[in-house]
Amino acid sequence: MVESLQQFIELENMEAEILELNGKTQTVSQAASSLNTSEENIIKSLVVEADENFYLVVLRGKKRADLDKIKEVLEAESVELASPKEVENVTGFSVGNVPPVGTGLDKLVDEKVVEKRTVYGGGGGRSKMLKIDPRFIVDENSVVREICEEK
Repeated sequence: MVESLQQFIELENMEAEILELNGKTQTVSQAASSLNTSEENIIKSLVVEADENFYLVVLRGKKRADLDKIKEVLEAESVELASPKEVENVTGFSVGNVPPVGTGLDKLVDEKVVEKRTVYGGGGGRSKMLKIDPRFIVDENSVVREICEEK
């Protein structure tokens, strides 16, 4: 799947790069340490199911998605996190490796993500991270809103 992500990046002429890391990337702290960057620059991509449709939710790594806010933005009756099997079925990537681009899903992007110049998210595989200008995360199928829990 890393190959398909690389092809997508090239096809879309994105300012993005898949990085191969030697250190651990399972947590935000580990990823930030391996990348020698602030935890504020680490993002995560979650998949939610809203009224039988799947959406990619992109937010800063230490934040929690507020499902009620997402429900309101999508004007949905119900919203829940997708199961690991559903995530892989709809994105082609396993949980923890889902990139913020190239999944084909409509996106909800937390407004704090786009305030950064560079962010690092799932790179499509274990020990891979995607370095990307967040402007390339937002496309015509994206909604940018405040979608995190207050804390």
